[in-house]
Amino acid sequence: MVIGLWTPVQTSVPTRNPEEPDFEKWVRFEFNGYWKASMSETDLVPEYRNVPGRYVDQYKRMAPYYEDIPGMGTFRFPNGVRELERHARSTNEISVHEPAILAMIQKNLKFDAVRFVCYPASILNVLDAIRSQLLDWLHRIESSQVNIR
Repeated sequence: MVIGLWTPVQTSVPTRNPEEPDFEKWVRFEFNGYWKASMSETDLVPEYRNVPGRYVDQYKRMAPYYEDIPGMGTFRFPNGVRELERHARSTNEISVHEPAILAMIQKNLKFDAVRFVCYPASILNVLDAIRSQLLDWLHRIESSQVNIR
């Protein structure tokens, strides 16, 4: 049996803890994705969602790589967990079209990038990081509830 990221590992759900007000917000972002419409100006796609890959043109030629350009070889996937799990099971390269980043590459590097591509296995690292974050949150909540009682 394959257990997905959100398969319950226990039957009891922690009660809301006022000391962890961001937990519910974080869970909503992880489930639904980090999309601009639901984010405030201070919300960011977490760094653990960076996936290595490359920007390519229509002929799959790679964009030039410059170490001094941060994030040139990565992309922060904003997608919700369900879509990330679907990507991780794919047998094909994952292709992302992010117009703002592509325009920046075209303008600054004079390279006609049309998409970011990565391998499905790269998404597994993101899912592992989300699981780890979830366990950390639950541990903190459980520890604080033990101290409250």
